[in-house]
Amino acid sequence: MIVEKQYSIRPYRKEDLYDLFEILNDPEVMRFMEKTYSLQETEEFLKTYGLRDRPPVYALEDIRKKKVIGHIIFHPYDDSAYEIGWIIAKEEQGKGIASACIESMISTGRKKGIRQLVIECTSDNLISLHLAEKYGFRYERKEDNLLVFRKMI
Repeated sequence: MIVEKQYSIRPYRKEDLYDLFEILNDPEVMRFMEKTYSLQETEEFLKTYGLRDRPPVYALEDIRKKKVIGHIIFHPYDDSAYEIGWIIAKEEQGKGIASACIESMISTGRKKGIRQLVIECTSDNLISLHLAEKYGFRYERKEDNLLVFRKMI
């Protein structure tokens, strides 16, 4: 998937480890997610989720910089929907990249015949809540600590 002309959503590669670690180890980036990851945990995450057939997560690469600047979630959620999500490096936030990624995932979902998309986020993640609303996702339920939003595409 190409997101605009500067960014690409692509499968992870082994050499993405240090760029991914930089992102997953940043407490500010991970404040609405899980805990921060050590290098060893990042390597295990990459092996388990990124370096496999039909991965649930993808690298968001700045093509010009040849650097992974984010992490994209795109995988089956239930029988009728795919979950989408994003984590973007602190220095890249506020540039409209998340919006471009959402638009790209909606377009890709339509092309793949996916009927629904889901976003999960915490109630204090105001940016994700805003983006879910902006792109027509509707609140469905609260599950554990997460709010679940769904969109028909």
